[in-house]
Amino acid sequence: MADTIAAIATATGEGGLALLRVSGPEAVAVAAGCVRTRTPLEGVPTHTVHHGWARDAAGRRLDEVLVTVMRGPRSYTGEDVVEIGVHGGSVSARRVLRTLLESGARLAERGEFTRRAYVNGRMDLSQAEAVIDLIRARTERAADSALAGLAGGVAARTLAVESRLVDLLARIEVNLDFNEDVEAVGADVVGATLRECIAELDELQRRAPWGRRLREGATVVLVGRPNVGKSSIFNALLADERALVSPTPGTTRDWIEAWIDVDGIPVRLVDTAGMRVTKDDIESEGVRRTLQREHEADLRLVVLAVAETGNENTNEVRNDVDNDADKNTRDETHHEEDLRILSRTEKRPRIIVRNKTDLSERARSDPSELRVSARTGDGIAALREAIARELDAGVGRSPGDDVVPGERHADAIRRAAASLELARGSWKAGRTEELLAGDVRDALTALGEITGKSVGEAVLDRIFAGFCIGK
Repeated sequence: MADTIAAIATATGEGGLALLRVSGPEAVAVAAGCVRTRTPLEGVPTHTVHHGWARDAAGRRLDEVLVTVMRGPRSYTGEDVVEIGVHGGSVSARRVLRTLLESGARLAERGEFTRRAYVNGRMDLSQAEAVIDLIRARTERAADSALAGLAGGVAARTLAVESRLVDLLARIEVNLDFNEDVEAVGADVVGATLRECIAELDELQRRAPWGRRLREGATVVLVGRPNVGKSSIFNALLADERALVSPTPGTTRDWIEAWIDVDGIPVRLVDTAGMRVTKDDIESEGVRRTLQREHEADLRLVVLAVAETGNENTNEVRNDVDNDADKNTRDETHHEEDLRILSRTEKRPRIIVRNKTDLSERARSDPSELRVSARTGDGIAALREAIARELDAGVGRSPGDDVVPGERHADAIRRAAASLELARGSWKAGRTEELLAGDVRDALTALGEITGKSVGEAVLDRIFAGFCIGK
């Protein structure tokens, strides 16, 4: 690429250091126009670090800096790259960037450094996408998965399939061009190759939902009537006092959320307003928002409280509404609210959590419930394990390695597998080799999208638009 780009590569705000990155054919000259070092930057060896002072065009000192020079192609982008470390905070980095732009660089676009790395062959497209996955990772397991992609794990699996299909296609096309002079490709070879390639692609597709869960996380919502201890459980799972806790019903008027790591899964935990009929306009709006969050959740924690009578298991909640005529109005209302919540969530992924077990020695166990005491911490570890099990269900947690395809990869893999199924159908039906070859070519085109061999500029624009400017 003909021009030289520059940007601040670190996040804004206070910190020990900030980093600016310059890349392009004039990267060293642009940096030298801003930074004064004992040895002029134009003459220093590659991959060396130098102390200096950043100055503006008038010679005014901007900051004391460390400059790293990395000449292409042995750099992140494959071009000459200079990285300038300044003191943290926004002022120093912003002033040095302004001087770099005045020295001839232009401000980088979103993801442009990584896009140049892709264009210059430093990484394939799947590796470039893994960069942003690593930056956005919220758990160690998500980071490990992104690192596996950055190391080329997804590409390696699909390239192995591509290699076998290219070999098969070459043999088919030789038969088409020199039908009378070469031996026809064996039917057993065609069948085995297609079957094994489809099996490998199916295995990668099976991992896609787990990859999506690692990247996007899951939403877990606490629901229940007021004063059953939802906020206390929320705080216990966070191991932090984030939500206000009070014995007064209706303390939580709106939802509050925080991210937690549950066995490697990023979980957006949401505490909600208590569900009850109320004439208070603000509390009614809180109830409406609770219903919305409950509907959108991947998993619901339905929180019930131990009853003072000891009749607290889920089946007794249902029966007591009709059979215990001696209850006072308040307890009866509580049971009705519990019943409505249980009925509404019955067909959706949920865990029934019986809280405040420390308050009743007569509390009886129900196998459909998980019993906890948010006050003492009893049962909270078991609740985390139950959340992990529920979120694992149906997404095919990847055993062993961390190679999981992204959404774009999964779509390409699905289309490649579908083309190979068509090819296998053509082969079994004894159709012409031209049809068989066409389906194999379609599969190869789809797989080429994963590494970027067969994608257009519009796809690249969409991918790199999701990056930050300094990456």
